[in-house]
Amino acid sequence: MMLGEVKNFRKHVYLAWVFKGSALLHINAVVLILFVLAESSKGSFSERSQFLLTYQNWMMVSWISSIVAICSVVATFSILTFSLNRSYLIVLNCAWFISIVAAVIAFLAHFVQMTIIPSLVEWIHMMPSFHLIQYLHEWEHLLTQLFTQIVPICFAISGLFYTTVMFYTRKFPKKLSWWSFSIWISLLFGVIFLNKQMDLFYALLVLFIYVPWLWQVGESLNQILPAVKRGS
Repeated sequence: MMLGEVKNFRKHVYLAWVFKGSALLHINAVVLILFVLAESSKGSFSERSQFLLTYQNWMMVSWISSIVAICSVVATFSILTFSLNRSYLIVLNCAWFISIVAAVIAFLAHFVQMTIIPSLVEWIHMMPSFHLIQYLHEWEHLLTQLFTQIVPICFAISGLFYTTVMFYTRKFPKKLSWWSFSIWISLLFGVIFLNKQMDLFYALLVLFIYVPWLWQVGESLNQILPAVKRGS
């Protein structure tokens, strides 16, 4: 009995640190977004392309950091899928699947940023061409649409599904349920009403609300998981 309790305690600690680790990964991603990716989007096309070529390694680190942070979101959602009220498993599975779709889209978009975009910029610098520049602008427009609309909407819908089940999970703190609701509804509001594109400041504001929520869920997971074993 004692051995089983120790194993459960260790499991709870590991799972709690997935949430806390996700919070730390998001903080790291936010710092790199502010000091690297945000800078790469400023100025004229010539200035942006020069920044990309000059700081390509830092850009790569920033994109990888963003990918890891997004994967950590899926990891926390996966834990919630098995931690919340199992009576709503269909809703939880739908939420998880939507988050996987968002993560795959984000990964593919980042992969394009790490491979195709730098190559196009180098080609344009070696042999300037109107068609190449137009092609690059089309890629940038597509990536902007993915990152400012499709991916946030998918995560917001997934998060709201999870939040709904949180309210029906007896041991899940109501404060954290309402906190979760405010995060995902704010994200959805930003995508729909802020000129169809997420403003960087607004996106960071949502992240600053989301990060402490992750940490608090990690702190509360020990009291949530035993309740699930009883099916509540």
